[in-house]
This record gives sequence, structure tokens and C-alpha cells, in this order.
Amino acid sequence: MKKVLVCVMALLMVFALVACSAASEPATEASTGASTAGESSSEASGEAKPAGDGIEIAYLINSANDTYENYVFNSAKEYCDANGINLTMYDGLNDTGNQLTQLETVCSNGADAVIVVPVDTSGDGQEYRAITDKYNIPIVSVARELKSAWVKVSVDSAKVGKMQAQYVVDTLGDKLDVALLVGTLGTEDQQQRTSANHEVFDEHPDINIVFEETGEWQRDKGMTACENWLQSGTHIDAVVANNDEMAVGAALAIQAAGKTDEIKVFGIDGNEAGLEEIKNGTLTATVFQPTEQGKMAVEACLDCINGKYTGEGDPEWLQVEPEIVTEENLSKFWEIIFGEPLE
Repeated sequence: MKKVLVCVMALLMVFALVACSAASEPATEASTGASTAGESSSEASGEAKPAGDGIEIAYLINSANDTYENYVFNSAKEYCDANGINLTMYDGLNDTGNQLTQLETVCSNGADAVIVVPVDTSGDGQEYRAITDKYNIPIVSVARELKSAWVKVSVDSAKVGKMQAQYVVDTLGDKLDVALLVGTLGTEDQQQRTSANHEVFDEHPDINIVFEETGEWQRDKGMTACENWLQSGTHIDAVVANNDEMAVGAALAIQAAGKTDEIKVFGIDGNEAGLEEIKNGTLTATVFQPTEQGKMAVEACLDCINGKYTGEGDPEWLQVEPEIVTEENLSKFWEIIFGEPLE
């Protein structure tokens, strides 16, 4: 009897030890159905995060001092605010090295996607892609071309430059002395707009390019360049600028010299200042580039996150169509930019 009791007691002790051991083990992912630590519920289920579900997009702008690029950013920000998406701007300070450092930082901090306005568009952009590929994060370029982006959203800069120059010829004729104000040398939009200007003007042997100088996209530098041209005494019929900021600077210099009726000024962008100068009669025309590119870039990021674009092969190019703005059709674009009728 004692032997039986001993055996029973031994068996009970074994069962107790096994039960305690099972209770002390952590629950496995399979047994609980929960995601592991650090993994979002959407990652665990294999589903992409919908818009508004904590999406983090980093917006790397070339320079916060670039007026037009700020309009594009505002378009993106308004869309994000309305849809619960977190969008943060990082100022590249016109320094590629600084922008690449920012890119590494935002990727390592867990951004879901990156929108970039590249500082330098002259290369293939693989230094950007090397960083985003390391973290498997989609990258979308906006307003300026990044050749390695998954998606690029922009106006065709060559088309813009050709449209601008052709309007100059159509308006003023083919016997002209033209001064060109170009953007920061080496940037994609400066190169393509200026080359397209030359392509059109070169078709007319009596159109002379009397000056060509960079204003680095800035109003004050455009004004200074034009002031120097005026002081030289060289005859000028038209100033053709790569953007509205430089065009406005030139227009103000020409107005101060009392030559608004003699020298016509043409810009690109269709920003607030450009439209106001058309209204005032100091700017003849501009080429409108829709700022909705910013909103489109955010939508492209969401499409990348949801698998529509994979970053394989050549970038998907989402083009925005430019339009000429003059005094005659100013009211249409005034309402788009200012949100109210032209008075």
C-alpha cells in the first residue's frame, strides 16, 4: 500500500511540474494571433496602411526660400491635413550633401514615403535611391526631376520653355533683342527651359540674345542683373526669365527706369507675384505651372505604399500641363491662386 501511495505521489508531482512549466512560457504569436513587438497591425496582416492611418511622409525641399516650391509644398500640406497624413518639410538649403543627410535621417526614423525636390538634377540620382532602397521606402520627386525616383511629378520643362519663347515671338515679332534671366546653373529646369528658349529663338536669325545671366531663381538677383543691363545702354526688347520671381525683379527694375512700355517681361510659374504684376501691367505674360503637383506627389506616395508603383524600371512620369497667362485670361488663374475673383 505504501508503494502505491508513493507512486501516486510521484505522479502528482510530475503533473504539477509540467503544469507550472507550461504556465511560465510566453504566449507565441501563433497562439495569440497578435503582431510581434515593433510590428504594426497592418504589417502583421499584410495590408498597407490606408491614408490617414498614421502615414508619415517626409518632404525634402530644395530650399525653403524658393517661392514657387513653397506653393507646391502648400498644395501637398493642405491635402495631407485634410486626410490625416503627417507631412513634415525639411529644408535642403540648396546643398545636396545636406539633403542626402536629411534623407538618411528621415528614412532611419521610419518615414513611410519621401517626397523630394532635388537640389541638383544633373546626375542620375542614384545616391538618393541607394538610401531609400536600404530602408525599402518609396521616393517621389516633385516639380524637379529625380531620375531615380519611383514616380516623378512635374511639368515638362522643355515644353514650358518652348511655350514661353514662342509666345514672345508671336507677341513681339521675330526681330528682337532679348535678354535671358536663367535659374541656378545646372538644375534641370534651368537647363531645359533655357535650351528650349534658344531652340525657338534660333529659328529666327533676327532675334539676338544680348544678355544671358543667372538670377538663381531670386527676385533681388533678377532685379540687380536687369539694372546692370539697363545701365549698359544696350538695347533690349524683351526680358525672358526662367521663373516669375526673377521676372518680377526685372519688371520692377524696368519700371523704375521708366521703360515698362519699351521692354516686355515674360516669366514662368504663375505665382501670386507674377499674376499681380500682370494685373499691374509690368509683366506681359507668364507660363502657369499648376501647384497641384504637391497634392499629386502625396497621392503618388500613397499609390507606392499600396503597391501600384514598385520602383522597378524607369520612373512613372505624372505630367502636369502648363498654360500661358496673359492680361486677357488672368481672371481664370487669379481665382485658382488667390481663391477669389479678380476685381
